[in-house]
Amino acid sequence: MKKVLFFFLFGLQTLLADDVLYIYRNIDIGNDNVILVLSDNTIWHLYPVHERWRTIGEWWHGVKIENPEKEFLDNFTKWETGCTVAVHSYDGRPLEKYNNEDIKKCNHILELVRGNRFAFAEYLDVMSFGLLLPTLFKQEYSKGYNRGYNRGQTDGYNAGYRAGYSAYSY
Repeated sequence: MKKVLFFFLFGLQTLLADDVLYIYRNIDIGNDNVILVLSDNTIWHLYPVHERWRTIGEWWHGVKIENPEKEFLDNFTKWETGCTVAVHSYDGRPLEKYNNEDIKKCNHILELVRGNRFAFAEYLDVMSFGLLLPTLFKQEYSKGYNRGYNRGQTDGYNAGYRAGYSAYSY
C-alpha cells in the first residue's frame, strides 16, 4: 500500500513538478556520483543511495532496518543525454533509512520520467561547481597516475625479463 501511495504521489507530482527538463550533459565523477547539466543550463550533483546492511550487533539483537525504495537505488546508468527529468523540491528533512551524509545537503529530488528512477540532488551554482573541479581533477589525475604507473611497471618488468632471458639463454 505504501508503494502504491508513493507512486501515486510522485506520479501526480510529476504533473505538478517545478520543472520538466532534458539532460544536456551527464558527467560521471566516480564513486557513483554524477553531475547533470539540464536543458535550462542548471547544474545538479546527484548522490547515490545504497542499501544499509545490519551490523553484527544489530543482527544479534534482532534490529530491523528499513532500506530505501528500489527507485532510489540507482547507479545512474539510465540517466543519459536527452532523457526527460522532473525537478521536485525537497524540504531536506533527514530520513533514517538514507544514512548518507551527502544526502543531508540535498534540497531537490530529480525524477527520471521514463525510467521511473529518483535521485537526491544538490543544485550547484557556477561558483560551487568551479570549487568542485580541482577536487575532481586531483581524483582523476591520481587514478590515471596509479593506473599508468602499475601498467608501466609490469610492462617494463616483462620487457626486461624477456630481454635478459633471451640474452642469456643457450
